[in-house]
Amino acid sequence: MSGNLFLQYDAADTGARPLPANTTFWVSPAVVLATTDGNYTVGQPATIDVQVSLMSPAAYEIIDVEVWVCDPTTVAGPSTALPPFQGATAQQLTLTGAYAPPNPNQVISTLPVIQVTGFAPYPGISSLPGGHCCLIANCYGTPSEGAMDGADLNEVAAANLPNLVQTDPHVAQHNIFADATLPGSQIKVINFPFRAATPLSVGTEQVRLEITETPPAQLRPILRPILSPILSPGLSPALRQLQGAKFTGLPVEISERPVKSIGLIGLPNEGRAIELELEAQRSQVLTATVELDPAEQPGATHAFDIVQRDATGRVQGGFRLVTVASH
Repeated sequence: MSGNLFLQYDAADTGARPLPANTTFWVSPAVVLATTDGNYTVGQPATIDVQVSLMSPAAYEIIDVEVWVCDPTTVAGPSTALPPFQGATAQQLTLTGAYAPPNPNQVISTLPVIQVTGFAPYPGISSLPGGHCCLIANCYGTPSEGAMDGADLNEVAAANLPNLVQTDPHVAQHNIFADATLPGSQIKVINFPFRAATPLSVGTEQVRLEITETPPAQLRPILRPILSPILSPGLSPALRQLQGAKFTGLPVEISERPVKSIGLIGLPNEGRAIELELEAQRSQVLTATVELDPAEQPGATHAFDIVQRDATGRVQGGFRLVTVASH
């Protein structure tokens, strides 16, 4: 019973770990910010939904979840977590939720969404614009019989969540962002700031960051879970329009046009792949930049993955950026 609960890293995940090398593990549908556009707004408390899955039916007394909220960050975890409410201390970075089955002796095969409250964005919560946030979650449970299923990682000082995302099915990360070009601008460009961080607790390391585009033929199944929070549910899939402050009224259309340019900017480096030295406990702000073809129509959509690798080439983390032409 030590590993029956899990958080899906993608919609087809059945809980097998460790993940194969080069897996895109930062697109979990199991932990999402329950707002209309997937972003937070200062002054408006936001609920985080966590969907825990079971590998096989079992009886539980209680299932607990933990969530950390971070800026858009390549390697996210408690060390990069934002204080989730004004005045939160270092001991209050973890948000929690739980589900207690009505009958702890009854075997269950599915669980309801566990809602996590306590995230109350405030002025100055982040120096990055846009209300974008990365979520990383952990689940654990007390079975009616047998050993604990997972662990309370808030009490494990040495817990390395960036590594556990790839090796422990109880841990998952949602690091997906949608952004639009600025209306009225002559060029169709998106500059998306993010943080690069190392999973090291001490010292420094050299890392490599890369930006790659998802081929249009692979984009539709990827976009469906990404854009679903900001799609108008009353319309058929073929006619749905994006909602939210930047997206209202835009039709979703996967673009076949090549982008004009993509790159990463992190002074003094710039390019589709850059190398830099990162220090433990300190992140660096970089920018992912995408310039679209001037002929793109409103609603034209592309997706990109920004991937961070260590000196051996092993993937440490990353995020997915969906770009939408607004004009």
